[in-house]
Amino acid sequence: GGGGLENESLEGISRAPLLGQTADVIRKAILDGRLPPGQKLNEAALARQLGMSRGPVREALRLLTEHGLVRWEAHKGTFVADFTVRDLIEVLTVRDLLEPLAVSAALSDPQPGFLPGLRNALEKMHAAALAEDFQGLAEAHERFHGIFYTLSQHVLLGAMWERMEGPLRLYVTVHHSSLGSLSFIAEQHDEIFRLAQAGDVPPLQQCVRDHLASHLGSVLARLSESDRDQALGLLQRMGPDASRLATGLAPTEVKAE
Repeated sequence: GGGGLENESLEGISRAPLLGQTADVIRKAILDGRLPPGQKLNEAALARQLGMSRGPVREALRLLTEHGLVRWEAHKGTFVADFTVRDLIEVLTVRDLLEPLAVSAALSDPQPGFLPGLRNALEKMHAAALAEDFQGLAEAHERFHGIFYTLSQHVLLGAMWERMEGPLRLYVTVHHSSLGSLSFIAEQHDEIFRLAQAGDVPPLQQCVRDHLASHLGSVLARLSESDRDQALGLLQRMGPDASRLATGLAPTEVKAE
């Protein structure tokens, strides 16, 4: 139930008078794990804690539902979304197809903040790994990959990243033990940055795909045998593009349109 919500899950947050700020505050509490997956969200309690009427809270929850962080059930209410292995596979298979395009678009006409943004996010990942600060690393990791989408000058790619990043971060928050050590996660991005700095698009596209396959492989390796069989069966049913991700056999080149 939502009883615990009124105690300390949102303690210490600032008041947020606008819809975007309200959604951001609730989003942060979900991604920090203060509002765990499956928890019922009590509109009235949230409104009380944020010092506002229920209207903006209701709209914020609707927005977070669209972004995949909250789910609504008829006759039951609103809950923090549970992000399953199936959800992760859906996100990774979509990213496997979209991220090479985001890489190509971002590097074809690099925006002034592109390389500095990547460098800053990478430095933050390494610093967080040293400090064993998982939340800091997850946030920097999300920002690192998001830069390719948000600075691609492709509006729809940016919007699609916005839809994927919350659920992906939620999965990483809840299941980070399946992704390897923090230093390993950070180090995986050194080569991506080096290739981005060199402006070398085809190898960077391949490197990104290998990284996603490695991410999926880490998760699959730590699942129970029955869950792993179910995940692999799902990838097979999605067809060759998805099942290729599971084996890490990316094509040698990305076809240009």
